[in-house]
Amino acid sequence: MPTIDEIANQAISLHQSGQLDEACSLYDQILSDSPDHAEILFYRGALSAQRGEFEAAIQFFSKAEIGAPNIADIPFNLGVVFKELGRYEESAESYKKAIHIQNDFSDAHNNLGYVLQCLNRLDEASEAYQKALEIDPGYVAVRTNLAILLKQCGDHLGAAEQFKQALDLDPDNTSLQDDLQNTYREMVPSWHFPMLNDSIRNDVYNEALSRAVKPDDIVLDIGTGSGLLAMMAAKAGAKHVYGCEIVKPIAEMAKSIIKKNGFSEKITIIDKGSTELQIGHDMPCRATLLVSEILDIGLLGEGVLPSLKHAQRSLITENAVMIPESGTVWGMLVNCDTFKKMNTVDSVHGFNLQAFNYFSQISHGFNLENDEHVPLSEPFKIFSINFKNIPDGTQSFELNIPVTADGKAQAIVTWFDLQLFGDIEFSTRKGERHNHWRQIIYFMENEIDVRKNDIFPITASHTDKKIFFKQPT
Repeated sequence: MPTIDEIANQAISLHQSGQLDEACSLYDQILSDSPDHAEILFYRGALSAQRGEFEAAIQFFSKAEIGAPNIADIPFNLGVVFKELGRYEESAESYKKAIHIQNDFSDAHNNLGYVLQCLNRLDEASEAYQKALEIDPGYVAVRTNLAILLKQCGDHLGAAEQFKQALDLDPDNTSLQDDLQNTYREMVPSWHFPMLNDSIRNDVYNEALSRAVKPDDIVLDIGTGSGLLAMMAAKAGAKHVYGCEIVKPIAEMAKSIIKKNGFSEKITIIDKGSTELQIGHDMPCRATLLVSEILDIGLLGEGVLPSLKHAQRSLITENAVMIPESGTVWGMLVNCDTFKKMNTVDSVHGFNLQAFNYFSQISHGFNLENDEHVPLSEPFKIFSINFKNIPDGTQSFELNIPVTADGKAQAIVTWFDLQLFGDIEFSTRKGERHNHWRQIIYFMENEIDVRKNDIFPITASHTDKKIFFKQPT
């Protein structure tokens, strides 16, 4: 007659070969005679878990844990079952037991990280993943889980680095390839593509650099992006060009593009924001020409003024050429019922929803060529900024706008003109060209009915990063 050990070995062999029913019968036969047999209880629990019989699995694992308290695999598997049931607190406690028994149990640290992440205990989850990587730096699943956690925390750069390291370990993993590319896409704003395809913008910057750059010039390109303006400056004959880019994956791509285009000897890309640059460390000397295109549709929203102020103090020579040299913001008073209704709310089916406008945007991208509106004024100048002499603090301008048509003064649409170098100019208003900037509309706090030949008073102000309008009280 076979011994218990022989029956156990036969049952485990059947189990491992996928013959679950036969294995189950032998496990139950053993447990009928030896109900506290820890090893068989463990395997019987594992078999129940395979069948989706999770409550039964919990009973078998719990009993096995009593008989073999120093076997880490038992609480580990119990943790797996609790995880499958969504009982994350109990799962975490089971994984911690497994780790207490065997501290170098990388799977337990990884799984603990996962359930802690599900419980939104993100700092603890990160620690668990880091511990798993200390034990096994080549553990692809841990790096993937940590990358997902970092994205959840808003650290896309850290996530991309973990996805890259995981992909280095498993280069044929198409899922990781997609994860890395999608992370980069989330880091790189989509407006880069219409900007790079804005041929008129590219032409005027190229013309300005071709005319301005001298053979001895050290050029600084703030916000280099793809490296396009840096390559234009190098092609124009600059002695050397330094391009800074705060988004590291973009900076790395710029280096690759510059190398592919044959400018590696003349262009240095620095993966920092311009305000982090230090002369003598990042650049050997101050630049003699500064080029930048850190402008949003409202001119100031990307922080062009603080960046240029810092550059003048710390990064460029006193008489450095600056491209662009100045900017002028223009406006037009408009009636825009349809557009405003799409961006605010009044009443719906008799329900007053006006309070929800607390969340509405006071400004919005606009297209003067395509978005419905009625002009109520001629274009008027709001303010100009000389980028070589940027004012400090908030600037305000009292405007009295001649009204040219009857209507409801609901908003002011603005655009800007740039003077790049000498007589080379560029406008975001012109509709006959491809203009990736478009215009921006600022809604009035109070709508006012106006008639032709009225004067509409308004105060326009700007800080370093924002334009706003205030109606008289």
